[in-house]
Amino acid sequence: MLEAKRNDEEPSDYLYAMLDNMLMELEKQEKKKK
Repeated sequence: MLEAKRNDEEPSDYLYAMLDNMLMELEKQEKKKK
């Protein structure tokens, strides 16, 4: 994934959206545990 980013001059909005969704899901799971 990092190599793909280096090859592209502009970061992919799609990739950032996917990462954002993953982070949000992780936060939800953490809140459920507590």
